[in-house]
Amino acid sequence: MRRKEFLRLAGFAGAVSALGGLGWMANGCRTKSEGSPIQPPPSDTSTSGRAEGDFRTALAIPPVMAVTSRPSFQSNIARVALIQGKAGEVYGYGGGILGPTFTAKSGEKATFAFTNRLREPTNVHWHGLIIPPLMDGHPEQSIPAAGTFNFQFDINQRAGLYWYHPHAMGSTAVQVFKGLGGLFMVTDEEEDALKLPSGDRQIPLVLQDKRFGSDGSLHYAPTKDEVMTGYFGESVLVNGVVSPFVPVATGWYRLRVLNGSTARIYNLTLSAGAEMTLVGSDAGLLARPEKIRRLLLSPGERADILVDFSTVGIGTDVFLMSDPFDGAGSQGKSAFKILRFYVDRKVTDPFTLPSNLSTIAPANPSSATRTRTFEISNQGGGMENMKGMPMEGDSPGNGMAEMHAINGKSYELKRIDEVLKAGVTERWVFDNSQGDEPHPMHIHGVHFRILERVGGRNGVQAGETGWKDTVLLLPKEKVSVLFQTPTFPGKYVMHCHNLEHEESGMMMNFEVR
Repeated sequence: MRRKEFLRLAGFAGAVSALGGLGWMANGCRTKSEGSPIQPPPSDTSTSGRAEGDFRTALAIPPVMAVTSRPSFQSNIARVALIQGKAGEVYGYGGGILGPTFTAKSGEKATFAFTNRLREPTNVHWHGLIIPPLMDGHPEQSIPAAGTFNFQFDINQRAGLYWYHPHAMGSTAVQVFKGLGGLFMVTDEEEDALKLPSGDRQIPLVLQDKRFGSDGSLHYAPTKDEVMTGYFGESVLVNGVVSPFVPVATGWYRLRVLNGSTARIYNLTLSAGAEMTLVGSDAGLLARPEKIRRLLLSPGERADILVDFSTVGIGTDVFLMSDPFDGAGSQGKSAFKILRFYVDRKVTDPFTLPSNLSTIAPANPSSATRTRTFEISNQGGGMENMKGMPMEGDSPGNGMAEMHAINGKSYELKRIDEVLKAGVTERWVFDNSQGDEPHPMHIHGVHFRILERVGGRNGVQAGETGWKDTVLLLPKEKVSVLFQTPTFPGKYVMHCHNLEHEESGMMMNFEVR
């Protein structure tokens, strides 16, 4: 399939999207493994992408909705064929899996009318947005089946790639796994002035791994061991498509990447060791571009990546891949392809990579009025308490056992674990120095700076020099972050964004007063 065929399919997908969401299908390969990490079959050893049935389905692009249009959206159940031509049940914020990309400019007001059309309660968390807690999607803010809620908030953060997903008590993981999620792009004058690649040169990429039942349905039923490690799928989807491809020209492209998986960490790279330029992370632009060849991206994290395809010959395939990495157990041992770019035409591209991107003042640790330490090593585990766990063969979404903790305490909905003063600077230390599991830690309602990492990788990594809302701690690491506490009073949560860990107790409430 080449560009003409891609445009035909992409146009069809866009029309379907505009009528009700991401309902497109894909004929990708499902690879087998021992229940977890992807193990590509022996035939999938080249980087040519010519294997029968692989990387021949057009990448789907979510429809775009501006917040100024006062969009309405809903959580739905649909039956679509994501794999092997078998229609299975998925969740989404439209007519299929996933949802639209909402766009906004800094300073605008957002108004959404939301309806829950699931058979169970849900809610919406606006991940990375600095908004009042009553709009943030705290687990106690439940929207019942057939219920509605009107979201209203100001867009008061810098340009960046944010996202939205459910955060309902006891069912966050299964609802995200089944397809609830979408992107939220914010722009501002600083970013606009850079004239970064836009239009069809800006490609949103939602990376998720899925496990399928024999009938084509999404299968979510983690075992005890999978609650400890995370629930890993056997197929990687990009924007709801397995093994997709996209034609590109010989110029610069901007890849807006979200790790929307429940647990899987990706070690992103391009085939043949091609260079990438990192220009942004969770909460917007970095101060300067960073040339990289690999990037570790954990659940909930985002990356803003530029790729110059002018260095690649016409007719060449370039794969976005995940390489093996250390420190995350079995999931770090696999290498697999995610997406195929096909360079099909030559163009003249006037874009010049700027030497500076954003003005970011150095983080000042001495400005912290208080330091709080959170022990997340989880030695001991508490695996004996398995009440309510959605095990293999059980109905998922019933809540998970208390197997993970923060400071020795598993989550309780009504308990306030920390009380913060509004609008002051605090230093939080996440301590995984005795742990043997990776933990991507996410704080609601704030953007933070990473001060240091001790142990493990020893140091601030690529993409961690700017503003963040999620930070990955590999085993044996201790990470310090600095942030201003929310100015909106109320209750927020901090948690591990490995959603199996979160739902088995690795979350805490903090209240701003």
